[in-house]
Amino acid sequence: MNDALKGSCLCGAVRIELSGEPYRVGICHCLDCRKKSGGIFTSWAIYPVDRVKVTGTTASHALPNDYTHHSCPACASPVYQTQAGSDEAEVFAGALDEPNRLTP
Repeated sequence: MNDALKGSCLCGAVRIELSGEPYRVGICHCLDCRKKSGGIFTSWAIYPVDRVKVTGTTASHALPNDYTHHSCPACASPVYQTQAGSDEAEVFAGALDEPNRLTP
């Protein structure tokens, strides 16, 4: 993937830009992921945290297992999450403008 992959929350107050290739792309249907997204599964693009550029201010919420969930404080759209001690950012694929550019 040569061009940055971009996305945002529903209202556009928080923008995200991903550069380079993701570590991995996939879906999860565990109970935690279903509760985080409100859907029956969650689609993720996992990137090195240093390849994720966020513009705008996110609301951060501590979750079980040392996760921090980042969402838009205005529209509450989930954007990404991180885990303490990890170099990964788990980006909600639904926040991306062109998620079809990702391949599992």
